[in-house]
Amino acid sequence: MYVTFVPLGPFLMLHACGQLEIVKKRIDNLFTDLNDEVITEKLKEIIIHLQQIYSFVDLIRDIFKIAYELTLKFMVVMLPVTVYEVKETMHQGEISLEFFSFVFGTTLFSSTPCYYSQLLMDKVRSSWLIFHFAGLNP
Repeated sequence: MYVTFVPLGPFLMLHACGQLEIVKKRIDNLFTDLNDEVITEKLKEIIIHLQQIYSFVDLIRDIFKIAYELTLKFMVVMLPVTVYEVKETMHQGEISLEFFSFVFGTTLFSSTPCYYSQLLMDKVRSSWLIFHFAGLNP
């Protein structure tokens, strides 16, 4: 489960970020033609592409929402317990690598979706800014 579940959400978020970068490039190249019909057609294609990206992101959110919420809530409970166990074993003069690996894995496991969600939000904001500065309001 952890081999596929953990990287799948961030992988799909990175895919959406890449699609938003493609949209940004297409907006940058929007006004290379002087023909209004060509510009209108390109703008329609960009808007359709953006709608597909937003639908994809909504689908990702709906699929992973409950699973990531449960995972993060579980980590909130398990991380302090594990850190306490590490402290107790060190107090007894022992060092347990299992606890350290669990703390590292828990931190990585819980922070990865947060990082990539923030990256996706930043890409969405930048795509809206490009529309704004181009004088377009989608």
